[in-house]
Amino acid sequence: MKQTKYLCTSILVTLIAIVFLESQIIQLDKHSIYAQVDKNKLFLSRNGETIVIPTNDWVVIWNADYPAQYVSGSLLGVSEKGILIQEENNESYKSIPEDEIDILYHGKYKMTEKYIKKGMIFGGLIALGIGIPMTIYDNLTAGFFGTVCSSIFTIPVGASIGSIMGKSAEMKAVAYAIGPYDWQIVYE
Repeated sequence: MKQTKYLCTSILVTLIAIVFLESQIIQLDKHSIYAQVDKNKLFLSRNGETIVIPTNDWVVIWNADYPAQYVSGSLLGVSEKGILIQEENNESYKSIPEDEIDILYHGKYKMTEKYIKKGMIFGGLIALGIGIPMTIYDNLTAGFFGTVCSSIFTIPVGASIGSIMGKSAEMKAVAYAIGPYDWQIVYE
């Protein structure tokens, strides 16, 4: 009985740590800036108006030659070779030349799937939060069935909430058409 409580307590502490990391309450530094220090922000200019996109902001870049292809990730900076982007699940970075950019989205565009996954994970963690106390105070079988039965409701609800959050974040993204008569990248 003592080992079961110790095991359940350690699982609960691990789940709390995962929740803090997934909800970004605790953030870990994954990378350093690859661009030059004086050129780390992205400046866009059109008709005398200048927009500044800071580093580490989420951007989506549509390819001018192949409209079905896009690259999304955190903006690392600007170099002479193009815009430097770190994709979400990749530690390396991509350099996209200016002439290959058709549209640049600044904001959480094309991220609904990620929000849905986070919602499902959160729903699963709530189900575990229901099942673990049942395991501690009753037995392992009751905890298992409590987790399974509650996950039938919490995971779809979490996915629905994630979908709503993803669509609302996607609507806030700003599109910039890059070209000679539209927005242009300024190298300062």
